[in-house]
Amino acid sequence: MEIIDIGKWDRKNSYQWFSSFRDTTYNVSAKIDVTPLVNFIKSRGLRFYEHMLYLAVRALNAVPDMRLRIRGNDVVRYDAPQPSFTVAKDDGTFDICLT
Repeated sequence: MEIIDIGKWDRKNSYQWFSSFRDTTYNVSAKIDVTPLVNFIKSRGLRFYEHMLYLAVRALNAVPDMRLRIRGNDVVRYDAPQPSFTVAKDDGTFDICLT
């Protein structure tokens, strides 16, 4: 874990601007052809969702800026943050899965 020195950070101005918002989260959507991945996983009798999550988290953790989090008044870069996911249950409800 590394605490970022905001005063020396090249993203200081962006951080300060976004910090003025009540909700500082963001989302990204993209169309990606995962047909080869689906075929690979299905050919082995495995479930797609868990493998897709693993690959997505691995890709995100490979980008240092995607490992940044705001903790209190600090910006922290984690070695490998552990995300949480929504998981559908057999009874039609949902749970949060913490990794």
